[in-house]
Amino acid sequence: MKNVKVNFDVWIQLTGMLGVLGGLVFVGLEMQQSQRIALAAQHQARSEMFMDQINAHTEAGITFRNYTADEQYATINSLHAVSVIFENDFIQYELGLMDDDLWKKKQVVIKRLSGICEMAEIWPEDLPEEFIKIVEEGSANGCKPVSEGLQ
Repeated sequence: MKNVKVNFDVWIQLTGMLGVLGGLVFVGLEMQQSQRIALAAQHQARSEMFMDQINAHTEAGITFRNYTADEQYATINSLHAVSVIFENDFIQYELGLMDDDLWKKKQVVIKRLSGICEMAEIWPEDLPEEFIKIVEEGSANGCKPVSEGLQ
């Protein structure tokens, strides 16, 4: 067998490369953790928005989503708020800040709300094409007035 001598410089280079590789793995793990933290922060922010909406109803003495005929304005205002929230959710999903399972659940609600006649006037006209497709799926079977409830 041939006796192979490895130069000291080669060992230093190998050690350096292993150090760089280890650093890249560490950076990758840190980025994954940052993504999870961002997802959790977005979920927390959405939860806080809905709690603020419910608390506003409580302060006004109105039962959330159980309105009398005189309180239907609250339904319309809630639909406006929800349209903004869902447009934001779409953007969050497109940016990768919302996981697929949550977005699929949101789509179900968007489609259901799109079946309310008043929503046709509430959705912004400049929605992204992908979002408009979801809205159109929800309103494909016609619409029912908001006075029939959100069920």
